[in-house]
Amino acid sequence: LSSTHATILMSNSDLPASRKTAGLAGHTSEEWFCPFCTHRFSSLISSECFDHYKFKAREPWRFIKYSFLAHFTSQAMRDEIAVQHGKCWSAFDALPGWIPSLSSPLEWMHMVYLCLVKHLLKGILLNGGMFNSNYNDVDPPLQRFEEILNAAWWPGSVSRPPKKAGAGSLKADQLRNMLTILPIALFHAWNIEAHLDASHPTPTAADYIAAQNMERSHNYKDHYESILSFCAALQILGNRSITSYEAARGLDMLSKVFRKWALSEITIRNTLMNLHMTPYFHLVIQAIDPITRFGPVYGWHVYPYERHNGKLGRFNHNGHAGGELEATLMRSWWRGQLVTTLVA
Repeated sequence: LSSTHATILMSNSDLPASRKTAGLAGHTSEEWFCPFCTHRFSSLISSECFDHYKFKAREPWRFIKYSFLAHFTSQAMRDEIAVQHGKCWSAFDALPGWIPSLSSPLEWMHMVYLCLVKHLLKGILLNGGMFNSNYNDVDPPLQRFEEILNAAWWPGSVSRPPKKAGAGSLKADQLRNMLTILPIALFHAWNIEAHLDASHPTPTAADYIAAQNMERSHNYKDHYESILSFCAALQILGNRSITSYEAARGLDMLSKVFRKWALSEITIRNTLMNLHMTPYFHLVIQAIDPITRFGPVYGWHVYPYERHNGKLGRFNHNGHAGGELEATLMRSWWRGQLVTTLVA
């Protein structure tokens, strides 16, 4: 038998697991929250944090350098390297061709659907008061929004979006499908007298308290224009096939939307967006490199693995352990595979 030489192409997992695997600093680190550029965590309140044309890239090979320095030194020096240079030793660093920041792409399912889209729906729209009723509203905007969610007809082969905007635990499939009808649902929710109203919802007592710390836009038209570009950009970037031009175009659209959301100065319309942004909004702008290196995100997201993890978690093992559990899982797995093959 001849020897086969192989290496690991990437480590594809959610952000906390990815940082631990690669030995990089956590995504809440002030100086090292982004391993791709020199922006600091505190810069998330600035629109420049989302302008990828102004990013100052880090040297990716420096992480390998400090990883090996940390590996062959004292514990005190390792702690200092972790703080000063944002790197700990990882066994992956010994692999040929492995570069911690470039070989640990940001996993699309968790980053986009479970973080960005979820934050948009709950953090910006719901908790931000964008579904509050106006004084002259007969049907509240939230009720009109959920009417579209419940009235939409979906093919039997896809999962359904949530029936309520404030549903508890939303799955990535639900949030991904939500993007498809979100512009239509928002237009119906905010539509007054057959046109998109440029007014603001009536603020609540909680909104007045929040406004003491941060003033942000409640203008329907500004939000709708931004969300329309946001949905279009994610549809472009999430396609099964994509060119480098399309990837750059989608990221340009996201960058413009995020800069507008983070803008804290007076804009041309004399409105303040000034929305709360999480680290994922900055990190997704860096997606041009993994798309160029590894191809469309459809080919390396973790939907299949999460689905099979769910199947394993639902197997009935009656509390048995010590070898019986493994045999039960294997029998259940092969039973499912054989039934699928028989039906097919």
